Amino acid sequence: MKLLFFILTLQFSIAARAQVSCELLVNDFKVVSDSTITYDSFIDEHKKIGRIENSKSKFEIRYYYSPSLVNGGKVTIITCIDENLQAKKIDYWFNPKKPFEKRKITKVEIMELTPTISWPSFLNSLVSMNFFEFPTMDEVRPRMKKYMLLADGRTVEKRSQITDGANYTYQVKVDNNIRTFSYHSPMAWYHVYDNVEELKIAEDIKNHFLNGLKPKYQNQ
Repeated sequence: MKLLFFILTLQFSIAARAQVSCELLVNDFKVVSDSTITYDSFIDEHKKIGRIENSKSKFEIRYYYSPSLVNGGKVTIITCIDENLQAKKIDYWFNPKKPFEKRKITKVEIMELTPTISWPSFLNSLVSMNFFEFPTMDEVRPRMKKYMLLADGRTVEKRSQITDGANYTYQVKVDNNIRTFSYHSPMAWYHVYDNVEELKIAEDIKNHFLNGLKPKYQNQ
């Protein structure tokens, strides 16, 4: 009940503003820093991107899409600079023939984005999905179990495996705190473990970043 009250209060607080303030975002959203979880992406080494810990923005969200068996990926970055929320999507490609540790980005395309509706609406949706406190996939994995009854009457765990697909990693920076959480093919896993609601919500979060932002300029 307290969480619901907090969400409704925060939604009203954000929606009541004509313009989102960076300072107020830092005050409204809190994350618990997790220094034990790191995420290294090829694109973070690019001079126009850099690592989130080196960002000058006190409020930043990153969504990394890393598909399997593909020579590239993308990252969406939302920052608050000079009292304005800004977003961009970076697609990148590398040479897959080189060893993993020697790969370098060979091509980068950057597209400026804007909310499909508004920044308050975009943030409210993240709050409703508990994005800023969302559990990692490792935390929900112990509940990813299904059992089946054998002909001899024994009950055994039904094993499932998904090797390809894609990784979806999120980094959130609020002031000096940074947390990271990742999910691998959440909807594919949800079809197997429909008792784990977080897998479905992780898919909703991914779709929100895809559908909640659009190109800022028509020719992009």
